[in-house]
Amino acid sequence: MKKYILIILLLNVGLALGQQKQHNLKIEYTVYKGLDIPYKLNATLYVKDGVSIWQEHHNSREPWAGQSVAENLKDMRIDQDALKVEASPCIKTDMKNKEILMHGGILKNWFLVKDNFVTFKWHITNESRQIGQYKCIKATTTYRGRGWSAWFTPEIPSSFGPWKLRGLPGVIIEAVDESNRFTYRAYKIETLDNDKIFKTDFATLMPVGSKKVITYQQFLLDEDEAEENAIRELSQQLNVSTERVTAPRAQQEEVKYEWEQ
Repeated sequence: MKKYILIILLLNVGLALGQQKQHNLKIEYTVYKGLDIPYKLNATLYVKDGVSIWQEHHNSREPWAGQSVAENLKDMRIDQDALKVEASPCIKTDMKNKEILMHGGILKNWFLVKDNFVTFKWHITNESRQIGQYKCIKATTTYRGRGWSAWFTPEIPSSFGPWKLRGLPGVIIEAVDESNRFTYRAYKIETLDNDKIFKTDFATLMPVGSKKVITYQQFLLDEDEAEENAIRELSQQLNVSTERVTAPRAQQEEVKYEWEQ
């Protein structure tokens, strides 16, 4: 009898260790962004103990082949190397403490920004399909004015996903917005062997000007003001009249913010 109890305990320990490994993950994604100049890049999702860090590698940017450039830019020569910049901004999501900290860029400067922890309202459908070796289920949601479809796999029981998408009973393997402008697609999933990024001061992962944390709402206001000032200074230097043309919200992942409601 004791022998059987010991075997059961060992099986339970092995199962717990297996689940722990599944929760400590490193997932590589390809990100597609259909902006005026469409491009794609690589990104990495690190997951450990209920915390994730999403890191975009801007030095991997390249044109998104097959996608059309905006009509007003078709005659412009696009320097492919200009798409690449040495920056790897991160988004850190702490599920337990319901906190999101990220790097926000204004012109050439980076800041520490605290975002609101919004709870996703997912609708899990009956649709399923195989993506690579994983059986995935389709779920839909709306986040900050944009509709999303996500394919998650219960075979990896972690509630994280690319960018800010999260809250499903399984890792998000693929996510596409309703206009097919933004796509996140995982191409490599492995156990997290090196957790150095979690032990590093988040502020030092990007060369921020200050460790002072500002709200996301304040960041967006500061960004708008900085761009206005930059246009005004350029107008004065060139002694010409210029007008700032802002990118429409349709070209951003977030179309409408909760504080605007």
